[in-house]
Amino acid sequence: MNYQSTMTERGQITVPKEIRDQLGLKAGVSLTFTISKQGIVVKKAASSPKTDWLSKYRGIIKSDKSVDEIIEEMRGKVE
Repeated sequence: MNYQSTMTERGQITVPKEIRDQLGLKAGVSLTFTISKQGIVVKKAASSPKTDWLSKYRGIIKSDKSVDEIIEEMRGKVE
């Protein structure tokens, strides 16, 4: 199936919703563009194995404490 999108004056394009859903593309995902004889190939960029596993847990721990307070609690007071 073919999908169509129009580029804005600033060079931005919208990836059609069907493609985003099928490939699991979310805001902030990097894409690579490669020029081939058939045209442009767009792929989801490989994610860093060091950070990708952590991204699904980001934001699930809630705290009223600041980062400094949490670190002080873990390490103890610095004198």
